[in-house]
Amino acid sequence: MATSGTAPRAAPHRPHRSLALAGAVAVLDAERRLIGATLMLSGIALLGVVTASVAAWFVGRFQQTSAAEIRNEAGLRLVLAELRKVPARLDERAEQRRDDGPGAMAGSR
Repeated sequence: MATSGTAPRAAPHRPHRSLALAGAVAVLDAERRLIGATLMLSGIALLGVVTASVAAWFVGRFQQTSAAEIRNEAGLRLVLAELRKVPARLDERAEQRRDDGPGAMAGSR
């Protein structure tokens, strides 16, 4: 390729407002700003929805666990009430066997 001695022509410069940050160029048109703001707000809203969904799942899970614990405690209270009656029943049976005598004990089995 032969050169004629003239410098190569540069592309025509189009003036526009831009902001260069760390090598990236962001054009500052109003339309593009609006699009960017809309995308950012949409992303924040999506993150909020996902966070709320996870929080609702945790709350529901803890409520289920709490309800199960309450049911278990109620069942344990009933069992404890029955266990508290056992010594009295055993005392009654022992009293009956003493009253019936030694021969009644062997025959009752």
